[in-house]
Amino acid sequence: MKKFSIALVVACLMALTAGTVSADVYTDTTIVDEYLSVWFYGSDSVNWTHENPYDGGSYEDALTLGLIDSVTLTVNASGIVTNDDYVSVRFQDKNNVWHNLPGYLVNGNNVFTLDAEWLNGVTVRGTLTFVNNGSGWNYDWMDDACINYSILTVTGQPVPVPGAVLLGVLGLGAAGMKLRRRNAA
Repeated sequence: MKKFSIALVVACLMALTAGTVSADVYTDTTIVDEYLSVWFYGSDSVNWTHENPYDGGSYEDALTLGLIDSVTLTVNASGIVTNDDYVSVRFQDKNNVWHNLPGYLVNGNNVFTLDAEWLNGVTVRGTLTFVNNGSGWNYDWMDDACINYSILTVTGQPVPVPGAVLLGVLGLGAAGMKLRRRNAA
């Protein structure tokens, strides 16, 4: 009976101190609600910012430990006419380097995968650029689009708490010592 109770204590300590296997999702949403408009040639831009939403401990520690699974930026747009309105998105990383994200926005949600190393507090820029249709003239001589909102998502596991690991090791050590004394007697 005593071996069973010791095994039960050890199992409980292991369960309490074990890290989570599933990843958590952390998000930061920014309402942009900006209308971009260009008449004939030129461009119009809007900037918005996101905070790093990860709150599972130190983000730098999570990167070092390989706990960050993915980072995505979702930009919701409307009023875009395909093959007429060209809205590109740029993302500024923690070192103030701008990255052009691939493709142009379409109506609805546009999801971009980002490098996890880029994050800290971040700036995003949406730019509407007048582009002619290849025949020298734009379909309507005016381009417009609306950036509605943007969501920065970090998927990852929380950084393990050192105190929980220490408690687990101490609990296993105490149970092992007790078993060793009992076996020696």
